[in-house]
Amino acid sequence: MSKPSDEDLMSAIAKGDLKAFNLLTSRHLKMVYAIALQRLKHPSDAEEVTQDVFTRLWQNAPKWEAEAKISTWLYRVCVNRAIDMLRRRKPMTDINDVPEIPDTADNALQTLEIKDRKAQLEKALGNLTNEQRDAIQLVYFSEMRQQEAADSLGLNLAALESLLRRARKKLHTVLDGNYEELY
Repeated sequence: MSKPSDEDLMSAIAKGDLKAFNLLTSRHLKMVYAIALQRLKHPSDAEEVTQDVFTRLWQNAPKWEAEAKISTWLYRVCVNRAIDMLRRRKPMTDINDVPEIPDTADNALQTLEIKDRKAQLEKALGNLTNEQRDAIQLVYFSEMRQQEAADSLGLNLAALESLLRRARKKLHTVLDGNYEELY
């Protein structure tokens, strides 16, 4: 039995089908959350944006016209909502600037090393353009197929591959020999 397409699910959602909504949400939740988190850097903000994106999907389902893929629409709404949230955000102290209470657990060193590798990777990702970062996010962190990622970004497959190649080259240059240490 084949899985219903996103477009079929949208038609069902437009008629109020909650099961179709849950299925479509489960298909795209990881991608939407990852994009929001990458842009906002705060899990609670990313959760709020993700919830808002799927609320808008539910509300706009009756007006849906299949001009673009659902994943493309979700990506665009997510990015726009993240930008809106960043504009409204009040200055606050970054949680990373607040001193931590030392962890005396046996694996504290390992935890610090993981945190350091994550910080190095995030810093390296910060050197990419938004398009490069989004391509890396979709393909490597959201584990989206390249064709699907290209569609979400509004690119053809060759353009996405070129974007990924430039992003990987820039990451390799920025990480300067520490690349293998991240894994």
